[in-house]
Amino acid sequence: MRKTLLLNAVLGLTSVLLLTGCGVATSTYTYTSRSGKVALRDLPAHAQHAKLNVDYSQRVTAVSDPQTTQRAAIDDAQYKCIERYGIDVVVDPIYKTEYKSGSQPFTVTVIGFAGRYVSDDSDLDSFKEKGYTMEDVEKYKMLTDPNFMKYYYQKDQVPGDVVNYYINKGGAPATEAAPAPAPALQPALGAVALENLAPVPEKKKAKQEQPVPATKSGILPFGRKPSDKFTCGLEFAYISKNTSYNGTKYSLMGRTDPAYTPGFRFGLLINPTFKYGLGFKTGIYMDFVHESDPNKSGGSGLNDIAFNVPLQVSFRYEMARKFSLLLYTGPHLDFELWNQNGGSGRIYEAEDCFDLQWGIGGGFQYSRMRLTVGGEFGMINQTPNGGTPKTLRNKPIVLSLSIMF
Repeated sequence: MRKTLLLNAVLGLTSVLLLTGCGVATSTYTYTSRSGKVALRDLPAHAQHAKLNVDYSQRVTAVSDPQTTQRAAIDDAQYKCIERYGIDVVVDPIYKTEYKSGSQPFTVTVIGFAGRYVSDDSDLDSFKEKGYTMEDVEKYKMLTDPNFMKYYYQKDQVPGDVVNYYINKGGAPATEAAPAPAPALQPALGAVALENLAPVPEKKKAKQEQPVPATKSGILPFGRKPSDKFTCGLEFAYISKNTSYNGTKYSLMGRTDPAYTPGFRFGLLINPTFKYGLGFKTGIYMDFVHESDPNKSGGSGLNDIAFNVPLQVSFRYEMARKFSLLLYTGPHLDFELWNQNGGSGRIYEAEDCFDLQWGIGGGFQYSRMRLTVGGEFGMINQTPNGGTPKTLRNKPIVLSLSIMF
């Protein structure tokens, strides 16, 4: 028993001496850690004419070969990481350093996030110098970047001062409110010269090209809702009133020369526009007309005040930004509030003070100003005071100017 214990002790001591004498390597590890802030100023490279797009969803890592110094091992790990993932910068890196005794004692493991440079407006300037237009660049992006169309058509939805890489013609990637596409699918505009692109077959090109949105060209597709939000306006108009019987036109006092009574209108226009440019035109108007009696002096003659409410449909087509063409038609309700023909009393009986007319017209709108011309034509035969034959009341000319808000 004593011999066995003595033999084990001798063997253990011999093993320790042999291992020590042979110089078996031991490993020592040091680590770095990430601070609370991402210090971009510590990045190993800076671009003078590009901006950095950081993808925090893509972690990158690599291990260096054994090196003689820790700095050399860090540089080797970063190089391998950039080469492996096809990135430009390792963002916010942390390092694990392994030290072993020997001629090349340092091995470094790096972990960070993928960083890629994207071009700024200077790339677009170079395209412009070569004669390329923004339309050429957009077509190129449509053909080369699968995510381009998705963000291109979201340009109207970008809130506030958010900068969008696609919308602002080569600026920085979108912020969190409008996320940029995955970096692997987002090549810089200047990465490939446009003149080196292979020609696209005609059939394939027809599928790829999309209609140019209204906000880019200013031209809207048929039936697109106008871009402004104006729904109300103050309206001022010149009007002419007459009556007709068996095809003969008369003024309100019965003249045939001129066969109309002039006046003016003012009121509130309400005209909201819905899908496909269709809208509803209504409002509240007051008409005032006056016709002098040539046989009397002192300003006597005919005075007429009417209250109007249109109930019409409208169609508005925006030809270009701030410029629209419009049409309207539909019934028009006319209420005679007060009328007087000198000393002869009322023009119409009380039961005939309501009239239903049909209105039709058109015009254009530029920014807040709207100009229309049309007419309103009677649909109910009225009986003037005095028992003369029933007539139709018309407003053959309504020339209006509206200020929209």
